[in-house]
This record gives sequence, C-alpha cells and structure tokens, in this order.
Amino acid sequence: MKKLCFIGGVSRAGKSTLIDRISSQDGYFTFKKFHHVLAKSFKESGINLEDSLNHWSQVMPLAVKKYLDSLPETGHTLSDIHYAVQPNYDLAAHMRDASQQEKLYTEPYVWGVDHLLIEALVKEGVQISTILLYAPINEITERRTNQLKYNGFTRSLDQEHIRVEAMHEIRFFEEISNGLNIADIGRLKLDNSEINFVTNYAKVINFLKASDSNLTC
Repeated sequence: MKKLCFIGGVSRAGKSTLIDRISSQDGYFTFKKFHHVLAKSFKESGINLEDSLNHWSQVMPLAVKKYLDSLPETGHTLSDIHYAVQPNYDLAAHMRDASQQEKLYTEPYVWGVDHLLIEALVKEGVQISTILLYAPINEITERRTNQLKYNGFTRSLDQEHIRVEAMHEIRFFEEISNGLNIADIGRLKLDNSEINFVTNYAKVINFLKASDSNLTC
C-alpha cells in the first residue's frame, strides 16, 4: 500500500533539507514534490500566470493523476509542500519570476493540499500523515536573505508577510489533519530552528515508522 507524508511549512522552513537528508540515507523513503507537478501542469496547459486562480480546479485533477501515478507501491513517500498557497504568487516563485511575484504576493491564500488531491489519495487507498515545520521569523528571514545572496531569488523578506504566511500554514495544516481524522495516527509539528536540525532528523524518522505501524494495525 502506498504511504505518503506531507511535510509543509513556510518557504525556508527546512523542508527540502530535512527530506533530502532522510531520503539520501534510507532507501525506504522517496522524495516526490507535488507542487512542482502542479506548476508544470499549469505551464503545459498554456495558462497565463496571472489567471491561474481561475483555473485552479481545472488543472488540479491533471496534476493529481500525474502525482498518484508517480508514487511508489512500497516504502514511504515524502512530499515537500505548502499547506497554504497563494496560487499565482507560488507559481511565480516556482518559475523564478521575481517581477510577477512581487506584484502578486498580497493575493488570498487557498489550500495547497487541495480537497481534490485528498479525495483522490483516499480513494486510491493511500495512507497519509502530516508534518508541519516552523521556525522563528528572524531565522526564516536570515535563511531567505542567504538564499537571495547565493541564488539571486527568494520569497518575501517582509517579516509581516512571513508572519501571515506562517499563520496560514498552521491554519491549513490543522484543517487538513483534522479533516483527514488522522490526529491520533500521523500528525506532527516541529520547531525546525537551527539548534534542532540534528534531533529533528531522528524525530521525523521515528514518527514516520510509528505512523506506518499504526496505519497497518
């Protein structure tokens, strides 16, 4: 049976770093990003970036189908996601379009893990768990500043925007986890401050293996 863990949080919360470390050291875990599949589906559909919100429900099923087909039958898939997204803003980030991103970052938040995706996963019998990573705003700002320095691109450095982003991540994480009725099976919130990097790796491994045991009981 396919097993999937959503690992979410604001940009630079450390999601990819944590998943990369886990999947590179243990072949049982596979890294599969859903939002990259979604962004690619929008691009392949020829939809104008600024009009993506109006086509969200149209493109989502296509991305869901591709994503489900990509999940391995064995092991545990880890997915780097945002629980809350601003559709055009996030697509601009994926496409590294700084001019569009700056103009769009005030748009409303919607579910990043759309109900269509959840329904499709449940229908296919995929076992789901959820993790939320968070860190102090000053650390997130510093990480994004370093990303801008080395990569020439980052999300907003405005601390109020980061605070709102984090608030929505928590809100949608709670709604998704409660809606899935998995609070007692597989839900974890972790402070991913720099001082916790090493211990968090072990915590997530233990959490995922415990979730596997609980889900198969």
